[in-house]
Amino acid sequence: MSCPLPKPLKLTFWNGERTILKRDAMILRVTSDTGLRGYAPGPAHERAAHEIRDSIGPFLVGKDP
Repeated sequence: MSCPLPKPLKLTFWNGERTILKRDAMILRVTSDTGLRGYAPGPAHERAAHEIRDSIGPFLVGKDP
């Protein structure tokens, strides 16, 4: 999911300048075995997706919602 910014955001970055044109995000959906469903925003990068899929997901399996 991407959301374009109204105007480019320029930030100082390691002796240079970084221009941000859009914000990226992902929506997390968690569904329990009883059908209870919840949503939350999350950062859109591969490391976050990996941690959610491989660490948080397995931790939640079998927990009481």
